Amino acid sequence: MTNLTTLLGTLLLAGHAGAQMQHFPDIKWKERDTDHFMLRTHDTGTDPAKQNGEDVWEKSQEILTGLEEDFTKNEFRTPSGAKGSDTEPFRFTVYLVGSGHAYDQLLEVDQKRYGWSDTNLRSCRITRNYSDPLNRYIDFQEYYKNADKAEIIKGGVLGPEDPWPAILRKMCKKDERASLNTVTTAEIITLSPKTSGYIFALTYFLVSTDERQANYRKLVGAARDGKKITKELLLITYGYEDDEGFEKDWYDFIESSKFK
Repeated sequence: MTNLTTLLGTLLLAGHAGAQMQHFPDIKWKERDTDHFMLRTHDTGTDPAKQNGEDVWEKSQEILTGLEEDFTKNEFRTPSGAKGSDTEPFRFTVYLVGSGHAYDQLLEVDQKRYGWSDTNLRSCRITRNYSDPLNRYIDFQEYYKNADKAEIIKGGVLGPEDPWPAILRKMCKKDERASLNTVTTAEIITLSPKTSGYIFALTYFLVSTDERQANYRKLVGAARDGKKITKELLLITYGYEDDEGFEKDWYDFIESSKFK
């Protein structure tokens, strides 16, 4: 994603304004509720999304104190400003589709809804991942399916269930690294496999200890107060004077057994 604003998730997420609200009314949906989300599916099932969604909730709640209170008061907002349903428990809607045709339909609706540029729409189609001007989601399976052309160890094709930390650890030990500046200024339309991997590694590092989780909460708080999350703000929040000091600890973490 541009700069450092990071969301946990890999699905289409929208505010669910009451039981009758349909964000994509021309598609027939099946619905299933979890504790915190409504799952709407078309030509696909809810597994493993049902469990994954609640796993993301549990992890997010550990890192972002106050998240549960925001949800119970219906004060949580997505980056685009969407809120949960109008009635308790204020669920957000997750849309899952099982075909490229349905995916393209969603993109066309949201292009009109949010005023996306043709370039933004094209990036969604190229990566086969939903994105809007505030959200970016990366699918490792698409980026790494052609190992001969990827900036990655040969044979290191990463899918959703694959141990990508092990591959990145080998790259880091061989000094095949992405700098902090490269990662924090990355754009999805020009992302390389190596940079996308290091973006995930950076996110992991930022919440890898209790102290770093506390700093991450400060970073999120700054974003909520309207500050732009830049590399400079990241360094200040985490107590580093320069890129070199941050990168040393970051790379050491990637090369350690804790990165798994």
